[in-house]
Amino acid sequence: MSSTRTHNGGATEEYRRGLSDTERMLDSLLNSLPRDTATDLRELFSQLADEEDSQIRAEIGATIKELLLPQSLQVELLKEYEEEDPAIRERLGTYRKKVGQEIKRCRTKLKLTQALLAEKAGIPQSHVSRLECGVHVPTHATIERIAKALDTTPSRLDPGF
Repeated sequence: MSSTRTHNGGATEEYRRGLSDTERMLDSLLNSLPRDTATDLRELFSQLADEEDSQIRAEIGATIKELLLPQSLQVELLKEYEEEDPAIRERLGTYRKKVGQEIKRCRTKLKLTQALLAEKAGIPQSHVSRLECGVHVPTHATIERIAKALDTTPSRLDPGF
């Protein structure tokens, strides 16, 4: 029985260390957020607090993750691949730009401003801008929301969908 306590105590200590490491990483991430991203997150968290529909809450959550993860995990993962093959960085950049250009093309065809598209899709206008400029690759949830707002299919905006 004492070995069980020791084992569980070790697992508990490992869990506490993991939480502490996670807290430090989260603090670092939050302190390094650009002002426009922090503003977008504040708006999204406000929408999340007011939303009752679970599907929309999940979509808002996916958008929040989309804004946070490029600053942490996705960027680090991409760096690993970029170091291995510089052509990957070029292909990713080209891909982001193509998706952004298609979003913009569809938006301007409908004579929508970025602000109107953002409102219809339920995402911040600055996020639409970053997508159109090819700074971010949108998540599937965001592509679906934008496609619906533009009355098109997700695969029309993102051929990899």
